[in-house]
Amino acid sequence: MTLNAIKPSDETAAIIFWYKNWRGEEGYRRVRPLSMRWGSSQWHKEKQWLLLGYDTENDKQREFAVKNMSGVVGFPLIELGHVVSSHD
Repeated sequence: MTLNAIKPSDETAAIIFWYKNWRGEEGYRRVRPLSMRWGSSQWHKEKQWLLLGYDTENDKQREFAVKNMSGVVGFPLIELGHVVSSHD
């Protein structure tokens, strides 16, 4: 299997997911993934998978706990606000 590198500035590299942050606040996030790591941080005290990405809504780089993400959808499957089946 070959993995193609994606440029973080490429709009099609974005993913959308439901996220619950360390304060318990929930909502959708639209993020361009940059990297993943196993570790901890100021906001995520226990070691876990963390996704570093560019949050397009807040216009800044942020780190997200993968265990707090759900409903992850790749941006190329989003069309006019609804999910398009990969079989279409």
